[in-house]
Amino acid sequence: MHGGYTPYHFFFKSGKGYTDAAMDKVELEGLKDLKDIKEELEEIKERTGGYQRSFVSGILYGAGWIIGGIFAIVLIGWFLSIIGLIPGLGNLSSYIHQAVDQFNAARR
Repeated sequence: MHGGYTPYHFFFKSGKGYTDAAMDKVELEGLKDLKDIKEELEEIKERTGGYQRSFVSGILYGAGWIIGGIFAIVLIGWFLSIIGLIPGLGNLSSYIHQAVDQFNAARR
């Protein structure tokens, strides 16, 4: 590798050509940097978990959005029915309340 082209060839040109000691030093530093990068990647992989954890996390994230969206729609609908902007929702609410009361009375 010392006789051929390397990415570091332009740094170590001396009057007689390239110095082997300087090239060896750069190669060792490069290997050390690669080892450091590998260790950091392994740490990141340990912290983030595997594919199963990502999959379960995505499922729970999606379920949370769905439940939160339903809750927000119900809350907004309830508020609009209180102020009278959705008149039919009040009738539906009383019908459901009456049906639940009849069901509970039949169970007793």
